[in-house]
Amino acid sequence: AARMGDLLVFVHRWHSLDFDPLAFAQAKTFLARITRMVRREGYAADPLDPLSPGVNLPKLASRAGLGDLSPFGLLVHPSFGPRLILTGLRTNCPLPLTPRMEGPACTDCMACLEICPQKPFQGGVVDLRSCQTCTECLAVCSIGKLAE
Repeated sequence: AARMGDLLVFVHRWHSLDFDPLAFAQAKTFLARITRMVRREGYAADPLDPLSPGVNLPKLASRAGLGDLSPFGLLVHPSFGPRLILTGLRTNCPLPLTPRMEGPACTDCMACLEICPQKPFQGGVVDLRSCQTCTECLAVCSIGKLAE
């Protein structure tokens, strides 16, 4: 987790190479609980989940020091790789958070681009709106695999 002004950003990892719906549910539960806790203490709390419109959580998490952006614009955490879910909380609660990262995050090896069904090397563009959610880019990323 990290803080950027009034925004808290949380990293939730999953334990498989494929997308883990249980981790997604746990991240949403965590966000609901921390939102209730902060509001009970009398502070404002506006939760942000991965589907919050107009919010680029990977970009915010990168700026907060929680990892690097991949060529796809996904956050790559040095310990978990891209196999993670991000949530956030806009709040005036004075909860101090410091990101803890060790080692490199995205190494720009381009393995994710090589395996992508969109063939971004041919078209020159990665269009996340056209993502087929095959998760091949997540499975091929070597970052964080030792922690599996």
